[in-house]
Amino acid sequence: MTAWRVAPGFPKGRIMKGYGEGNFAKAALGGAMGAAVGAMIWVMLAFFTGWQFGIFAIVLGGFVGFGVGQGWGGRGGLAAGVLAGSIALVGVLAAHYGVLQVAIDQFFSGEYEVDDELMLDHIAWGVLEEFEAAEVEMTYVDDDSYPPEVWAEAERRWASMDEFERAEAREAFIAQAETDAENAGFFFDLFAYLFTFGFFDLLCLGLAVSTAFKIASRNALEAAVSRGMVTEDGLSLTGNGSQQMRKSGGTESSGFTLLAAAPATPLRAAEGAAAEKATGGLSMRERALRAAAAGSPPLPEDGRETEQRRVA
Repeated sequence: MTAWRVAPGFPKGRIMKGYGEGNFAKAALGGAMGAAVGAMIWVMLAFFTGWQFGIFAIVLGGFVGFGVGQGWGGRGGLAAGVLAGSIALVGVLAAHYGVLQVAIDQFFSGEYEVDDELMLDHIAWGVLEEFEAAEVEMTYVDDDSYPPEVWAEAERRWASMDEFERAEAREAFIAQAETDAENAGFFFDLFAYLFTFGFFDLLCLGLAVSTAFKIASRNALEAAVSRGMVTEDGLSLTGNGSQQMRKSGGTESSGFTLLAAAPATPLRAAEGAAAEKATGGLSMRERALRAAAAGSPPLPEDGRETEQRRVA
């Protein structure tokens, strides 16, 4: 595994603001703040649109991963990833409960539309109880469906109602559901939570946890290298004073050391550009390899001077 070290005096802001300055408490606080922001946005979306937006769990996981990463100082690692994943898990479950409460409140306040299918199911349940009490012969197809005789009677009763009667039936249904919910209390909330948490929600929960883990566990320095902000090719610095990486010697030859270069002057940058053009755009390493193959000494670095400091 590659080990990364930052040379003294290197402008860490090039990597990430506050790189390496975090701790566990800041990481936990950052993750909690990310979860709170994500949950708040999620609940607001559910409130204003009436949709649950289960896929937003992944966004919440991203917020948590970012918060933990910032609080951890961008150092990444397994500990940061596990912390972020745990916070994302709790955050998604809590946010889902909040979204469910919004749906329940809207249902009981009349903002939730009780469609015909739901009313037919409610009427069919009542018809089934009536037929069973009267010992009416019925044909049971399976455990998940009403007998055809029951469903036909429910459809007949619903079709015979005018709009005013249907509105009254919907209001009575909502009132009864609210009474049942108040009587059930905690068990109603638990049943509703488990009933509405389906396979897609479980999938989004897993993606949220993995997203938080991936973001928080990644080292910001590695991300800076991948974006080209710093390089690890060990070549000489170019005239614009960019920071680069090179293999470290000694017992830690598997690691990389970040070098800090003194800012180049415009004149030096121009000289470097001219020299690069004269050499066909070849890097110092490429020129050295070609010179070694030809049996001649390596070419100098075109008169450009860079001031480098390396961690021992």
